[in-house]
Amino acid sequence: MEKKDIKTLITGAIALFLACFLGIITLVLFAIKLGGKAMEYDWEGAFGQVTEQVEDSLGT
Repeated sequence: MEKKDIKTLITGAIALFLACFLGIITLVLFAIKLGGKAMEYDWEGAFGQVTEQVEDSLGT
């Protein structure tokens, strides 16, 4: 292999890695955004019960 081929291969690998990395970050941020909405909707439900349990155990 020539030096040019190796350079192209490394550049391609880095580009692929960055594309995957950015894709994963985007998915994580999207999941957090959706999760935040789910928490807002369910706040009076399960999350409200957890808050009450914690307050009871702390004696407040």
